[in-house]
Amino acid sequence: MTCKNCGAVLGENAKVCKNCGAFVEDSSGYVLLTSDDRYDDYYSTPEKEKKKHPVRNFIIFLLIIAIFGGGGTYLYVTRLDAMLHKPPKVSFETGSGYIDAGDEVIFITLDNKDIEYIQGVSLYENDPKSDKKQSPLSTSYEYTKNVDDTFRTILFYTKDLKLDEKKSYKYYYQIKLSFKNDKRIYTYVEPIEFSGDIKNDAGDKVFDHSMYK
Repeated sequence: MTCKNCGAVLGENAKVCKNCGAFVEDSSGYVLLTSDDRYDDYYSTPEKEKKKHPVRNFIIFLLIIAIFGGGGTYLYVTRLDAMLHKPPKVSFETGSGYIDAGDEVIFITLDNKDIEYIQGVSLYENDPKSDKKQSPLSTSYEYTKNVDDTFRTILFYTKDLKLDEKKSYKYYYQIKLSFKNDKRIYTYVEPIEFSGDIKNDAGDKVFDHSMYK
């Protein structure tokens, strides 16, 4: 069975496309592709989890320490590696609005086709690069994808943020990403400014409706 919207191959009993989020049975809309497992039953075949090898990684860690002569040198090598490998360029655009049945969200778009995994997202009141002791406002993010399986947006629901409609806000996204053919995890920080009084429709920004147009 294939998705009528993007053509992805689906499981026999799938109700929602795991590639673009479109409903299989009808054209009533989309569901969010989330960062948790709440929609696994819709897909019929769960997403593959990234394999972890803690024993192998620990052995590699010990070998590096032995070769370079201690933890201090290892830390230096790690920092040098980060300096030599600058984060891949990702284009971001922020916004706010309502989606689906009127749920209000703030969102950030991602434009880089080589992103393989979202390793974690936190929303902060202050810049996390300058205020490292603060706790995040939220880590309960959702994400959507384009029909070509690239990441589209990362969003937070405003109902979880307890906003005042009469105020304006400036928050910060801290996004950890990994890329194809690259084992490193890169951290990006992007500000988002928005009004607590959200009235505009953000459906076309958050979801990829290109196959319907």
